[in-house]
Amino acid sequence: MRAAEGIRIMEQRLAALPDQIGASLASELPRLPLWLATAGHYLATGLGSSEAAARYFVSLLTTRDACRASFRATGTFYSPQPKRAKTVLVVFSQGLSANACIALEHRSQFAGVVLVTSSTVEGLRTEGQEQKAAALAELERDGVMLIPHPMANEYTILPRFIGPACSLVAAHHLARLVGAEPPDFPDQAELARLLRSAGSSEPAELDAWAAELSAGAAFNFTNGTVEYAQNLAAKVMESLYQPPPICRDVLLHAHGPFQVDVAKPCPQWLFTTEAAAEQALCERLYPLFAHTTQPRTIVSPLPEPFAIFYYECFLNRIVCHAVRAAGIDLIDWPGKGLDGPGYTLAKPYHPKTKD
Repeated sequence: MRAAEGIRIMEQRLAALPDQIGASLASELPRLPLWLATAGHYLATGLGSSEAAARYFVSLLTTRDACRASFRATGTFYSPQPKRAKTVLVVFSQGLSANACIALEHRSQFAGVVLVTSSTVEGLRTEGQEQKAAALAELERDGVMLIPHPMANEYTILPRFIGPACSLVAAHHLARLVGAEPPDFPDQAELARLLRSAGSSEPAELDAWAAELSAGAAFNFTNGTVEYAQNLAAKVMESLYQPPPICRDVLLHAHGPFQVDVAKPCPQWLFTTEAAAEQALCERLYPLFAHTTQPRTIVSPLPEPFAIFYYECFLNRIVCHAVRAAGIDLIDWPGKGLDGPGYTLAKPYHPKTKD
């Protein structure tokens, strides 16, 4: 059965994820070009899971006021772009998607361009993707700097698990490369242990989590992870074929969402860490949530900005359980092959000229 094969592939990738993150951490940083070191501003973009990595990069650069950085939606690059002589464009795209090329088409407008990707010219040619390989080779000839990460060709099933997590590591590498001095990653062996132990393995407990997830749980965050939680929502959407969970600052719950929750209750999940301030915030807000349903709490033993890795692995376990229980086919997904008009768009807008 196709469903069984898709679940097998998912389980294999999830089992390999901690080691793949470790391999990413051990990778050497490339040589720093002058234009990257002297940039006045870094403009990051990415779509889908890659948006999370792009926003993570910006967060790492701006948390300590080390560098000027911002995120810009990829769709805005479909329009003509101004010259930004002191800005470096940073594009995140695991598989060098066609849409990512829309932003890359404006590379001459920037001081330099960085592409964070798992794609390589050799790998693309091996996969028979000659057109994409030629496009990547052209980017390299034009001086685009590549920051590689696992895993290439993470396809067959719709959701991706390894590439999105490893692109976060690549974003951390890049932040360090440009001098932002982000916090050091935890010990690699301890990190792998924590990621492998994330989440319950008890079937009854997993059933309860999965049922709430399928019912449309809302994700509330007590820390900055909310700024780059896009892949947490995307993996639910792409694995269960349902609208992505809302990801919000926990304080926002009292500004409208609480009223909706009273009228139409839905499961509330609270993503937090062991930090004293975050635990105090949870204690203050539990009475608010108690008016409807007490939230389920995910406490990361990893502090921000590394809690996202624990959340990824915690949620992976629940998503996998939900997919397995429902027998969802991850290979022949709904709408497969019908998204071409948007997914294959690779060039920005060019006004038609009169003859």
